[in-house]
Amino acid sequence: MNILTETFNELKAEIISANIGIKMIDLWNNQTANTETENIVTPALYVELTDLQFKPQKNALQADAIIRIHLLQQQFKNADQALSLIDNLLHALYNVVGNHFSALEPVTYSPDFDHDHIRHDVLEFSTSLWHELPTPSKTEVSPNIELTIIQ
Repeated sequence: MNILTETFNELKAEIISANIGIKMIDLWNNQTANTETENIVTPALYVELTDLQFKPQKNALQADAIIRIHLLQQQFKNADQALSLIDNLLHALYNVVGNHFSALEPVTYSPDFDHDHIRHDVLEFSTSLWHELPTPSKTEVSPNIELTIIQ
């Protein structure tokens, strides 16, 4: 496994365990570009690992990161329904700590109103990711030199 895979899987498990009604969790791939042609099961949550700033560490990968959560819902006639899911998601992820990331801190919330059939809300969290790397084994190299003495 690697730093990105482990972070995604831990976030996914956390969201599932929060039991807030999310039906689909996947990686973000600009799913809103084709909402009329793609068959999106809602409410859906897409994770975007972005703006990773790697820091050199001995035997570890570490990065400051922004984790962008894209929440897609059907357009609701009742604003309370749409906003309560956003609130529940914020509460579920606030200060969550994983085995490979530090406490999630909310940074921004941005609604995206460019879609007729879907509501797209974006939540950003700051965190630090890390992954320990195996310690390189030290291999002693002894030269294999064959000497021939010519007299």
